[in-house]
Amino acid sequence: MKEFDKFILLDRDGVININRKDHVKRVEDFEVYKNSIEEINNYRNLGVEFAIASNQSWINNDPLSESALDQIDKKLDSYFDYPIKKFYCKHNKTDLCACRKPKPGLLYKAENYFARRVDVFVGDNITDYYAAKRYGCDFVLVTSGRGKEFLHNIERNLVYSDLSEYLQSLR
Repeated sequence: MKEFDKFILLDRDGVININRKDHVKRVEDFEVYKNSIEEINNYRNLGVEFAIASNQSWINNDPLSESALDQIDKKLDSYFDYPIKKFYCKHNKTDLCACRKPKPGLLYKAENYFARRVDVFVGDNITDYYAAKRYGCDFVLVTSGRGKEFLHNIERNLVYSDLSEYLQSLR
């Protein structure tokens, strides 16, 4: 296996875990793609830095939502061999914030936190694509989530069935 020096930012729902039409709002609804988790753990030992950037506006609609997100994060963390930093936009579409994808704010937050540019953003949504394009990094579309819906909208992209397939292609 090659050694890498790469910073890969990951959308959460549809990339790391199964995406639900009504959003993942309870820890009981959170199911990871185990093969993708295994690949993340493998690559971390090769110098690849991973972080998560995800819109989670449902948090504003439920008084118990912060607690639910904490429980989901703890469950997610239990799958990793090391901690992975998470960047969430909790704003609604109407809030006009700078961090909600398709705006690149979460990518800039990740860059500032790690003091290095994001090399690749992996997502399953057109909003992920536009955030990467506006930020200026490579984008990888995975079809494990909603990616199939956006294949015709994205020019000159890399498309993989899931995160595991993409990470295996780097070998």
